[in-house]
Amino acid sequence: MDSAKPNYTQKVTIGRHVVQTDEPSEYGGSDQRPTSVELVMAALGTCAATTAQTYAERRPWPLESVHVEPFYARVPADLYGQSDTNISG
Repeated sequence: MDSAKPNYTQKVTIGRHVVQTDEPSEYGGSDQRPTSVELVMAALGTCAATTAQTYAERRPWPLESVHVEPFYARVPADLYGQSDTNISG
C-alpha cells in the first residue's frame, strides 16, 4: 500500500490489480474513491454472493442471481468506547 495525493488516497496493489481508496470530504479526503470500509463491505458482499452461487451450483439448485446489500454505520467519535456493559476481570 502506498499513500498518494490528494490527502487520504491510498493505492493498494493486489496481485496484478490496483485499487485506490479515499475518505469523504468531511473527513479530509477528496471523496473520489471508495473508503476502506466500503471496500471491506464490498468484499464481504461478494464473498456472500459467491458462496451462495457455489452452494446452489453444487446441489444443483436453480438460482438465477444473488443480490447482496452490505450495510454499516459510522459511529461518531464521541460515542467510541461507550457501552452499557461492564466487563471486569
